[in-house]
Amino acid sequence: MIQLFYYSKAARNIKSKDIEDIIEVARRENIKRNITGVLIYHNSIFVQVLEGEKDDVYQLLENIKRDERCTGVSVLMEQIVDEPAFKDWSMGYLNAPVMGIGVKSIAEVASDLKDDDKWISTFVEECLKLG
Repeated sequence: MIQLFYYSKAARNIKSKDIEDIIEVARRENIKRNITGVLIYHNSIFVQVLEGEKDDVYQLLENIKRDERCTGVSVLMEQIVDEPAFKDWSMGYLNAPVMGIGVKSIAEVASDLKDDDKWISTFVEECLKLG
């Protein structure tokens, strides 16, 4: 099982309804693929952690890359794990108060945490501190 952490930018014309649709479909489809994770959205930036079997996660990532509602999908980190951190969430969603955090800041925080074995929770905590 892997955890994959990526970010992307929302398309210019994205609306709240689009994000609601993304979450609804993700929750339904992720259950079928045994994928869990969390999506964070703020200031036109998506940050997402996906957890599951490697082939399933990468197939989902390819689908995300083809989605016209986001651009610039960039994988920041991938790690092998014994069990998911978000085992009860087919897709958690946070419209997080990560105020003022931009793409560069996200990449910098993630880079600093590469050797942290609890990087997911630490990353979210660090993003919240940036706000």
